[in-house]
Amino acid sequence: MYSTNSIIYTLVKRCWATLFIIIFFMLSDTALYGQGQEYKSISYHKDTAYINKIIREAVNYHKSHQQPDSAKTMLWYAWELSLHRGYERGLRDVTYALMRLEYERQQFQAAIRYADVLITLYAGNADKKELYVANNIKALSNDALENFDEAFIWYIKALKYSPDKDYEAVIYNNLAVLMQNTAQYEKGLAYVNKAMVYQEIKPSVKANLFINKGKLYAALHESKLALNCFDSAFLYATTPDQKASIKIHKMFFFINHKDFRGALAEFSYLEPLLKQDSINSQNKAKIYMGAGGAFVAAGDYKNATKYLSQADSMSRFLLATDARILKHFMSDLYYQTGQYRKAYELHYAYHETEDSIRSREIQLKVSELDTRYRTAEKDKTLAEQQLLIMKSSRQLYKSNVISVSIVATLIILLLLLWLRYTYQKRKNQRLESAQEIGRLNALREGEEKERHRLSHELHDGINSSLAATSSYLHTLAEMYPTVAVAVPFQKIRQMLQSVSSEVRAVAHNLASPALVENGLKQSIEDFCLSLFSKTTAIEVLVLGHERKLSQTTTLMMYRMAQELLHNIYKHAHATEIIIMLGLQQQEISLTIEDNGVGLPFVENRQEGIGLKNLQEKIRNQKGQITIESLRGKGTLIHITIPNQQIPPS
Repeated sequence: MYSTNSIIYTLVKRCWATLFIIIFFMLSDTALYGQGQEYKSISYHKDTAYINKIIREAVNYHKSHQQPDSAKTMLWYAWELSLHRGYERGLRDVTYALMRLEYERQQFQAAIRYADVLITLYAGNADKKELYVANNIKALSNDALENFDEAFIWYIKALKYSPDKDYEAVIYNNLAVLMQNTAQYEKGLAYVNKAMVYQEIKPSVKANLFINKGKLYAALHESKLALNCFDSAFLYATTPDQKASIKIHKMFFFINHKDFRGALAEFSYLEPLLKQDSINSQNKAKIYMGAGGAFVAAGDYKNATKYLSQADSMSRFLLATDARILKHFMSDLYYQTGQYRKAYELHYAYHETEDSIRSREIQLKVSELDTRYRTAEKDKTLAEQQLLIMKSSRQLYKSNVISVSIVATLIILLLLLWLRYTYQKRKNQRLESAQEIGRLNALREGEEKERHRLSHELHDGINSSLAATSSYLHTLAEMYPTVAVAVPFQKIRQMLQSVSSEVRAVAHNLASPALVENGLKQSIEDFCLSLFSKTTAIEVLVLGHERKLSQTTTLMMYRMAQELLHNIYKHAHATEIIIMLGLQQQEISLTIEDNGVGLPFVENRQEGIGLKNLQEKIRNQKGQITIESLRGKGTLIHITIPNQQIPPS
């Protein structure tokens, strides 16, 4: 059953719609359309010709003025007139116009609803073309919403109603796009080629086929074929907007292939079009986005910021896939300009999306509570007015009822305010926690990248130079045998080999192990084998499951173990080492015990840089470290850290 509020809302909406139409036609067409015509009184023109005229004028008004709400009001008025007269064709035409209007303004859910109504209205009363358009719009809308399985079903249904080869080619082209979106590139090429078999199809359709064929070849890393297809598409393009679309695809092709000069060359063609009305808003947003991405790759962050900001301001015109690409470019820009927090936030944008969905749900609940409250207030006012008419003998009872109602209302209001305050406080705490974790994760990632860089420089730079020097010594030994047997020469060779081994070991220690493939336990065991001799007894124990840890946390635990084991290797002279990892949902721990010489005078000892850095990292993670040492009896180090992963939003 419909609620009182929904009925009132519907009546008000229809009254406003009728009032708008009356005022609209009373002001004359000259003011709104410039046609110099006048409508007669509405009460005398409720025939089918009048209804058809309203529908045509609504569509033309939307095209010329870009005011969809006004056009929708006119169309709903035409719907009411058609329903009143039982004019089925008018109902179908209004629904068709509403469906196209919602699809053009990218309101895909609404377009799907109108398409469903239209398919029902068309049953038994429509030609093939009308059913084709309705099914195709529903498929395109599902495709834009990334409901690919639904889109595929409706494309096939639309194909059944194709009136000629042009319409079939359009469906095959749409299916090729769908296959590309689902990474089935070979199947996408098959659909394009199937459409290209048709000889007599419109140039604009053939241009779109070449565009998608080029995109599919690019996905298959066939760069030359992709560029040839884009050039062919440009020859068949019939409108400035379609030509701009081809250039946009070429620009993104060059960006994906790290050729920013090629991308900027395409942008030089597209930039003058930004000031023209010959291309749509979606293409303009993509031009700004592509230019920003190219300037990021070129290292021109000032221009990159300029164009990506403009693209972001027009992001409402982008489809979901293009919006993700825009976030990727902006994330790269923030990272390159040192804005790591913003880069991190965009990288985890899907969490923010879930938060926004939740916030909308909460707004709906609050709105519902507010509606109930207002209804209760109106009922109370009516009751008070009725009580005023009653006899004086019931005045005391009325006062009691009013007092109880006021107290109850105040209690409800206080409860609502307290709930809102509690929710906002928890939300702020979650946000602060997520931001702090993001900062720490970004810090860890930066440290790991620096380790990788140093590892590569040691391994590929210094170690390569040492290898070249060793090669020259070998050549010298072959050329001068008497030198080769000299003790200084042998000593130099041994020292060179020793230095090379140490550099290689340092490089390997700096590089991250294959934690994802081997796991934390295996990586620590491998490190111990590479560091200690076979006479050292080492045991690694794991309590819990590694899958509860994020990759960042796993790497942090490995680095801590690596630092402590290095200290044991250099200072402890231990023959037995026990390493225990506790991996729990809320807390992770690392315990390392050895039988070495211990750390004398724990309270007053001068700690090394490595241990100080480790303690600083643990404090940043809100963890604790405990060191127990007895001279000659070994050392026990225990670390506990909260398992701070990104909290679910």
